[in-house]
Amino acid sequence: MMAGMQQAQEGDQGTALAKKLKTYLYICMAVHLGLAIWFMISVSSSNGLYQIISVLILFCGLCQYNFCCILFYIFMCLMNAVQTFTLFGFFIQCQINKNGGDGCLNWKVDGLVCVCLFCVYYIAAIVLAFLGYREFKAM
Repeated sequence: MMAGMQQAQEGDQGTALAKKLKTYLYICMAVHLGLAIWFMISVSSSNGLYQIISVLILFCGLCQYNFCCILFYIFMCLMNAVQTFTLFGFFIQCQINKNGGDGCLNWKVDGLVCVCLFCVYYIAAIVLAFLGYREFKAM
């Protein structure tokens, strides 16, 4: 048996709330993965890869009810949220000025929609991950 597998099997006896939050966080993980792939295609491949790494960290935390990985995922989401909100603000600034300078973004509509969805996603994901962190730590 691989190291840690026995702990993962024993750790599956969480409370009812922990199991419910784990289900919600699995849904968040699937949404985050879908948005990350979309982000890689439409906006930035390197930042999309960073998003996929954060999805893997969430997966590791959920497999064993590991509150440390969940806390790390919250910090990564906070950093990504600041970066995404900044990117969204820069896009709005370029659209208001309409100068089309060298630094302005020339996105298609799908890139803008993806960034807007990420802005909403991060708020919900951070709240759910914090609830999961609090419950997993109490176990």
